[in-house]
Amino acid sequence: MDPCLVERAATQFALRRWAPRHAVHAPYRIDVLSRNRRRIGPSGLRPPATNERFERNGHQNHGNQFDLVTLSNLCVDVIVPIDTLPPSMRGAPKSQALLEYLGQNPPTEASWEVGGNTNTLIAGARLGMRTSALGHIGDDAFGAFLERVLVSENSGICSTMLDDGLFEKQGLQNTLVCYVIVDKETNKHDFCSRYDFGPWPLFDNMTELSAGAEEALRSTSAVFVNGFVFDEVPEGMVVRAAQLSQSHGAAVLFDPGPRSW
Repeated sequence: MDPCLVERAATQFALRRWAPRHAVHAPYRIDVLSRNRRRIGPSGLRPPATNERFERNGHQNHGNQFDLVTLSNLCVDVIVPIDTLPPSMRGAPKSQALLEYLGQNPPTEASWEVGGNTNTLIAGARLGMRTSALGHIGDDAFGAFLERVLVSENSGICSTMLDDGLFEKQGLQNTLVCYVIVDKETNKHDFCSRYDFGPWPLFDNMTELSAGAEEALRSTSAVFVNGFVFDEVPEGMVVRAAQLSQSHGAAVLFDPGPRSW
């Protein structure tokens, strides 16, 4: 989905907070014990007016660290024209064989786009909200791309939702990639990712949130959840995260999507 479309829709619900015109949003990451994670500090701030009260990140102090936090579903979409695939794979856009082939022959970065909850993050950041993501980003080229785009859009990243050891144990330490198979002649498309083959949820033995995730959920005005999160995270953990934010006064925004029925 085009972030610009999300942005236009979000203008009708800006979570009651707007950044002053002279403030430029600076991305932050909560420090969590997480492998090879960098702390992102404030950058690009213009001096605030002398008669206004600001936090260090350039926003008026309303008590919470964030205006909007998204829960899981961080991914990179890779556009793949169907005519670039081997003829034997063009008739089965959802197959393990195709997923393995694309993993071994990844398209160039020019065909990559950020996807999933990053659309909501980018729209919120462009409206001046203090946004941050809870989710999994691997230490790979796709993860570096996703981080780079979010930082360029002034959206923070709250490290991982759970301990890195769990990802490694399940062989899911890489960034989630969704290949978008596009047929230019029919203008149709299909998706192929590890979401499609299970087991569901991918992190089925997840029993608790990381300390950084809980801190972010307690320090936001709203948490956004979409239906695809249930492919990754057990239902009980999704409910627990939403209840934690709600108990600290946050609004819980839910976009059901096609996966939640």
